[in-house]
Amino acid sequence: MNFLIRKFIRNWEQTSDPTVRKAYGTLSSVVGMLCNIVLFALKYSVGVLSNSIAIISDAFNNLSDCASCLVTLFGYKLAAKPADKDHPFGHGRMEYLTSLVIAVMIALMGFELLRNSAEKILHPEQVAFHAATLVTLLASVGVKLWMAWFNARLGRRIDSAVMIATAKDSRSDVIATGATILALLLSLVTDLPVDGVMGVAVSLFILKTAYDIIRDTVGELLGRPASPEVTQKLREMVLESPQILGLHDLMIHDYGPLNMIGSCHVEVRSNADLVEVHEVVDTIEREIYEKLHILMTIHMDPIEQD
Repeated sequence: MNFLIRKFIRNWEQTSDPTVRKAYGTLSSVVGMLCNIVLFALKYSVGVLSNSIAIISDAFNNLSDCASCLVTLFGYKLAAKPADKDHPFGHGRMEYLTSLVIAVMIALMGFELLRNSAEKILHPEQVAFHAATLVTLLASVGVKLWMAWFNARLGRRIDSAVMIATAKDSRSDVIATGATILALLLSLVTDLPVDGVMGVAVSLFILKTAYDIIRDTVGELLGRPASPEVTQKLREMVLESPQILGLHDLMIHDYGPLNMIGSCHVEVRSNADLVEVHEVVDTIEREIYEKLHILMTIHMDPIEQD
């Protein structure tokens, strides 16, 4: 991981720099796409070789993960486009729109695999066991565990919820592949349509992935509240100054990753020096943008304490 970071990311230690964060996102996406494409090709090949719908479904699950990585890659690039006359708040939400399109494609893929798996249950076919198939699936588990570790480390390094979510998705894929391995082994001792049943399970897993993406994306587009962690950190930064007596009417609008705009009212003493308090407020706004990437507008409310 450290080799890849130093090789492909310039100024890799400056993780608060949007350009560096974009480079981290690009690295995560490219590594994810390469790994998932290789896994798809291997699983699809051994799935056709062994006539297993469960393995083929698991292969297309990796292909959907590749599509998610592609979304993340384009999302970082589109979100980095500067604001223009028609889009004064930037293009950050393009990532959400692209995610929505890809989620629909994943759902269609899941429904098609579900239909094929159901046919396998109704009209079961013999699954051919090959040692190479088992080795491929076990190697896939190892790759997915490494990807989970890789993205979790990157996510913690730049404080990226997207990468941490990607790591959780990789851990979930290990469970799906484990179910496929179980179906392959059970095919040796039973004539029941275990392969079709596991194919249905993996298909439902793909559909749930699509549903989760759609739910999260629609929530972002409709305007969900800022996370409690962000609002709590923001409050602490504002109230840290002794000049600020209180805070209310806090609003945060999300225009995409690293592109949030907020406003709030702060209470100050009515007899305080206006210039001095204004300097304090300006400093707070700059610190919030540097640490939380929120462009804040802070209004001062005078409070009479006498």
